[in-house]
Amino acid sequence: MLETIYKLFFSSSETTRNASLTVRNFILVSQLFYHLLGLVIFGTLLREVNFPKNIYIIVLLLAYLGAYTLVFRINKQDKTETAKYIFYIITNIFLFVFSSALGNKAGIYLLYFPLITSTLVIYGFHDKEKIILMTALSFAFLGLLDFTEHRLWLFPISAETQHSFYAANFILSVGVIGFCIIYLISVLYHTETRLRESESNLSSILASLNEVVWAATLPDGDILYINAAAEHVFAFSQPSFYENRNYWSHIVLPDDRSDYEAFEAEVHKKGSDEIEYRVVRKNGELRWLRDRCKIVWDEDGKPLRMEGITTDITEHKLAEEKVKQQNEQLRGILESTQSSIFALDTDYNYLIYNSTHKELMQKAYGAKVTKGVNVIEDHLLGLDTDKIVNHLQQAFQGKQFMVVEELGESNLHRTWYETVYNPIQNEFGKVTGVAVFSRDITERKRAENELIRTNFELDTFVYRASHDMRAPLRSVLGLVNLIKIETDEKQKTEYLKLIEKSVDRLDAFFSDILSFSRNSRLDIVKEQVDFNKLTKECWSSLQYLENASEIRLIKDIRVPEPFYSDSSRIEIILLNLFSNAIKYQKACAGARVRISIKADNRIAKIVVEDNGKGIEEQYIDKIFDMFFRASLGTHGSGLGLYITKQVVEKLGGSINVQSEHGVGTQFVITIPSYVPTPVEIMTPQN
Repeated sequence: MLETIYKLFFSSSETTRNASLTVRNFILVSQLFYHLLGLVIFGTLLREVNFPKNIYIIVLLLAYLGAYTLVFRINKQDKTETAKYIFYIITNIFLFVFSSALGNKAGIYLLYFPLITSTLVIYGFHDKEKIILMTALSFAFLGLLDFTEHRLWLFPISAETQHSFYAANFILSVGVIGFCIIYLISVLYHTETRLRESESNLSSILASLNEVVWAATLPDGDILYINAAAEHVFAFSQPSFYENRNYWSHIVLPDDRSDYEAFEAEVHKKGSDEIEYRVVRKNGELRWLRDRCKIVWDEDGKPLRMEGITTDITEHKLAEEKVKQQNEQLRGILESTQSSIFALDTDYNYLIYNSTHKELMQKAYGAKVTKGVNVIEDHLLGLDTDKIVNHLQQAFQGKQFMVVEELGESNLHRTWYETVYNPIQNEFGKVTGVAVFSRDITERKRAENELIRTNFELDTFVYRASHDMRAPLRSVLGLVNLIKIETDEKQKTEYLKLIEKSVDRLDAFFSDILSFSRNSRLDIVKEQVDFNKLTKECWSSLQYLENASEIRLIKDIRVPEPFYSDSSRIEIILLNLFSNAIKYQKACAGARVRISIKADNRIAKIVVEDNGKGIEEQYIDKIFDMFFRASLGTHGSGLGLYITKQVVEKLGGSINVQSEHGVGTQFVITIPSYVPTPVEIMTPQN
């Protein structure tokens, strides 16, 4: 009730001040009127009696009223302590002065009540509102005392004047006292009513909560309050917690008890904290709880009590566990596939990815993927950034689509991927990210390209083979018909030589086809290769070719360690390169073919170069095509270099050519060594 009165008189709230404006103004005007009336009475006294130092008394009285007003203003500004001490000092000073001037007169009692009330506030009571409330009441009560016999004795004026002053002051004093009493009773009634309503509302709110709201003493830990939710959460009655201070800690699961004790110590240390722990209910059921509590301190910084809210989070924990299991299952599914799977939010940050995607990014772009990394800001996509960002932006617009494209930072690591972009939407249909499923289809793409190439080559082969086979056969048939009608034996001999050349062409053509077939059908035979022997035999077997005997072979063969590969396939390579070098050699002195072979147990490098006619630049990219012949003046099958490249690739190697027309040609071949197992080395054929 006193707090309410204080707020009415001294609150800084505009709403409160406006609400009590009429009441406060009435009391202030009453007090001011009383002081003015006192001044009139003192003035009348000074005029009727020859009292010394009257001017001095008036000045002191006005100064006292001014000081009292100043104290009242200070008190209204919530500087209560300052106002109390100033009022105490001023009152004592004026009490001393008036006592000296007036002696033991009734008027001096005017100062006693403010002095007593202010002293009580300073030394006995600490309520801020008492100083002004008691002062107002004391002034009203003093109105009755001022017109007792002492005051009538002090002021020897006419009876009519006495009764008039007495009646006026009595009515005013009784009115002020009556108003204050009625007002205080009204405030008390309304305050208690509001308090009961607030308590009822608070009790209803606390009873409706699912959380346990509690308060306990410090340092004993006795429960001061606990709401009805405790019976639902703990399955124990409310009185159980009031009767036994250790009841709560006893129902904490033993495995979590040490953590709970550490939590209590942390609360005492920091003033507040929270913890998640398990309790055992009366029926033996385990429940997860989240406890949040803090310590309430008094004005001196001493702990008064501990308050807290305890929430049953069992369902939340079960949901978390279910989500965790689902995430583990999802992770297992993601890791079991060979496809690259990842998801990004709309800011291009990683949400999830599997190990296949992580390996892909490392291989294709040299990027290290971690959760939360931004694929744009961290430059993870290299040269393919614009292309992939364009796909992602389409997915962010809600489009689902698939693309097939070649990705990678360099030509050495370019890989074909079939990628599906799926927008991720929330329950409101808003796109919050994109899920990307990418599958490496490089082998399939290579197979498709190989099939296309094979079909093209097969069509070309059938057409060219039929043409190249029929041309010698037609030539043979024509020559046979000429022999039938020819009578000159010498001419018949020339015809027979021409037939022999046509048959040789057919034989060479069939030999090339056989080499091509063997290379595609037969497995690689891993054996130690004798490069010196192969070089000698291949060169010797081609000496029947025109002008072969006039060409000098220069050899530089250095093989310090055993080299393992397929000798028959290397023989095909050397035969085709030597054959081309002989066929396209210039008819001049100094014709030569140089072969350089350097090999170890890892790789062999074979270089075959000549100083023949060379190849025109426009044909360089076509010389390895099927049935391509750089010169129309030659009668080869056009399969030699094509077969050579197929054989080199079959062995896992590579072939490159450099040529200058009129100067010569150089072929550079690299072939890896096949390291055989001990079983392969010990086979009879090795």
